[in-house]
Amino acid sequence: MTRSRPGSPTRGRVRCGRSPTPGCTAGGGAAATPAPWSTVHRAGTRSNVLLPEEIAAILAVLLVAAVAVALTLFSDEKTLASEDQAPASGEQPAARPTTSPTPAPLPSTTPPPSPTAAPTVVVDARCPDPAATGVTKQGATAYCSRLQYTDRYLWSLRQGDIAHPILTAPPALSPGPTPGDAESPVRICMEQTGQGRLRCAAEILRANRSMP
Repeated sequence: MTRSRPGSPTRGRVRCGRSPTPGCTAGGGAAATPAPWSTVHRAGTRSNVLLPEEIAAILAVLLVAAVAVALTLFSDEKTLASEDQAPASGEQPAARPTTSPTPAPLPSTTPPPSPTAAPTVVVDARCPDPAATGVTKQGATAYCSRLQYTDRYLWSLRQGDIAHPILTAPPALSPGPTPGDAESPVRICMEQTGQGRLRCAAEILRANRSMP
């Protein structure tokens, strides 16, 4: 082995030869110097520190998990509520009473009764009802009126008692017809209608025969 001289540039170094020398390898090379312990300790503690990006990713995963759990719980509660409201198996829901609408009354198809048409009458012919009215062939209104001094009622163109054309006072009570019974209606017909004697007599006779 060669030793360095004092003051030479190789001072402090170990030159490795063939013989075993401390600090040298079997091949003659210098052995690697181990790193200090403090440096190794700092490099090992670097992996225990979380970066901001890693913290954000962990929080996002936790948030998604919490939302999934909340949705699952809400779905379960909704399912239970629908099962509580549903009728039991084999039971039929109670039928609601139905009320049929009241049909509207149908309009009446029966026409209202028409007023009774006044009968066609002949002036000074007999009339059955003192309160009745009639119409002549000429369209004039006739009234069933009482002949003065008698209990006879004749058709007249004037309301009220008919003035007797023959009697001027009440006749005396006697059995049989009153004087002028046949003549009075003819004269009244001639006076109220202006017709002749024969025509008035014929029309009065025909009308009286048709009465019941």
